[in-house]
Amino acid sequence: MKVRTAFLASVAPLATAAGLVTAAAPANAAGPCGAGYRLLDPVRPVTSAGGATGGYIYVYWNGSTGENCAVVRPIDAWAGKVDDVAVAISTSTASDSDVSESGKGYRYYAGPAYVSARNTCINVYGGVLYGDVVYTGSYRNIHCD
Repeated sequence: MKVRTAFLASVAPLATAAGLVTAAAPANAAGPCGAGYRLLDPVRPVTSAGGATGGYIYVYWNGSTGENCAVVRPIDAWAGKVDDVAVAISTSTASDSDVSESGKGYRYYAGPAYVSARNTCINVYGGVLYGDVVYTGSYRNIHCD
């Protein structure tokens, strides 16, 4: 469990820098974030220290609501087999109540996590724990709408 503790600690710099809020998409959602969200390009990888890809961060935008949403998924071959998946999203100027996080024992995906981000940039973080290897991705000041 030493690796899992380290993995959860790796989420801390972004996710626990502020109060955490977890949200779920409606059951009848059109996609992982709900109706009205569109996937932004590019999809961002989560990688090991050696550069191997263990999953991807998907960022979505809803122009009507001004919200961004993030979901992390492990690579297809590992779906359901990973030890943990985590995601966090915040505005680039996050205050103590602006970070949304989803994780803690997920095996197929983490999220959706939401942040209201009209006229500002966002930060996203994703992590996948598979065996003894931690795969992470941290992207700051992206999708500056």
